[in-house]
Amino acid sequence: ELHYVKNYLELTQIRFPGCLSYEIDVEEDCMEASVFPLLLLMQTENTIKYNMVMGEELAVKITGTRDDTKEPPRLLLMHLDSGDGFTPEDLPWMNHYDLNEHKPVDGHGVGFYNVLKRMSLLYGETARIRFSNEPDWGARIDIDIPYVPYEKTEDSDEHSGR
Repeated sequence: ELHYVKNYLELTQIRFPGCLSYEIDVEEDCMEASVFPLLLLMQTENTIKYNMVMGEELAVKITGTRDDTKEPPRLLLMHLDSGDGFTPEDLPWMNHYDLNEHKPVDGHGVGFYNVLKRMSLLYGETARIRFSNEPDWGARIDIDIPYVPYEKTEDSDEHSGR
């Protein structure tokens, strides 16, 4: 997953010279964690889609840590950007989203819905995602999922699954 995120960010830097900076700080023991495809990439794409303006600087920061104090151990991911952040009207429903009651309308929220649906299918009630605004930054997304070691199969390439 990080391979694809880095490629996307580097391509965006080429498309928008001098407008994007990024930092990825994932602990070494998290590099072998399995996450479902596009978990972080979709957040990054949304950041670029809704915040990138030619001539203005945008920063993205992604962190990953492992929490072994819980059973099972947890993978804690944070996606932060320096954009405009989430609107005060959107934060309450985003943080209390019910997949059974809410559906994307006119294409708005499709990516968000898909990520929450995949998280629900893969991790059940054990996964958490929290949306907030970080002071002096912008949108912040905290993802808390079970730490599952990546297991390479014959069908997988060197970058799938992480």
